[in-house]
Amino acid sequence: MPPGRFDFELFPEHYGARISGDAVLSCFRVPLLVAVSDGQKQRLLAFTEARLPSLANGLCEDTAPSRLAVRHSSDGGLSWGHILYLTPAPAGNETQPVVNLGSATVHGASGTLFVHYVSGYHAGGTPKVLYKKSTDFGENWLPPVDITASVPPLFVPGPGNGVELSDDRLVICGRTLTGLATPRASASAVCILSDDAGGTWRTGKPVPVPASSSMRPGENEAVALPSGSELLLSLRDEQTPSSGRRLQARSQDGGQTWGTAQPVDAFHDPGCEGSLARVDASRLALSSDHDATKRANLSVAVSSDAGASWTPFMADVGLGNVTEYSAMAMASPGRMAVLYETRRPSETKLTVHFVSFAMK
Repeated sequence: MPPGRFDFELFPEHYGARISGDAVLSCFRVPLLVAVSDGQKQRLLAFTEARLPSLANGLCEDTAPSRLAVRHSSDGGLSWGHILYLTPAPAGNETQPVVNLGSATVHGASGTLFVHYVSGYHAGGTPKVLYKKSTDFGENWLPPVDITASVPPLFVPGPGNGVELSDDRLVICGRTLTGLATPRASASAVCILSDDAGGTWRTGKPVPVPASSSMRPGENEAVALPSGSELLLSLRDEQTPSSGRRLQARSQDGGQTWGTAQPVDAFHDPGCEGSLARVDASRLALSSDHDATKRANLSVAVSSDAGASWTPFMADVGLGNVTEYSAMAMASPGRMAVLYETRRPSETKLTVHFVSFAMK
């Protein structure tokens, strides 16, 4: 692996799948990145939504027909396999299906990989929450399982990785919506929990906000802290106008209940998704747009005290370009990988890039 920065476009437009005529799933959004291991070798899996560009303006709309895509790497991100698809292709009529990520979670005891996602969230009607799982580290995927009846109404997981705790509990955090009208707004941040390796799911308590606060906890990702059952949650604040800060909350009981969400003064944030990951036994890392008003300057910060304080580690991951959503995982011991959305200021369509760098 190169000692310095290693960066390239992981889901190029020309990799898109043709579904009918000129209809090609050629724009990619909402990255997830997860590392899995069979005890001997580690594999990276990069997930994204493959969307059909709008026929009207060519943009990669949230409402676009889409399917979930994944690529694998067995060498820390130096090389990648072909794009594989986890969900069926749209018919090319710009209506269905619309699928949205989501969470990727590794259950280490069984070697099972879960990918939770939503179908129909942006397509009208009642969205369904489903998961697909793989028992061979992402080579093959079992049919989807619908857990809509077991989760809160209008629940949307992530985007971000789920957590496996030391007691074998799986925790998938996300948000509920106030309704399906456009624009959609988050109602609360909440996690779903499984204590039987994903066989059944139940809902924890919502993340509280300070009394009389205008905070609106939105997209989020959790990480397990060294104590075993304690979790740290990093959240987008979706209030309008933006507060210009990210939020944090803590759980002492494995995601069942949460302390009050608080703004993190160390982070400027325009109200965008970010990613939280464990570096090693003593450090956490957070990637987010470090700008109070616009989606730009994707940066990585590190905490050595379980999120009580944060130190800048790398600024401007996107090298001066527009940056939006991101996802993080350790590519190998001592080396961080970030999957992130970016575009040049003169362009309109986002692309998904992979970058890795040493974490000293």
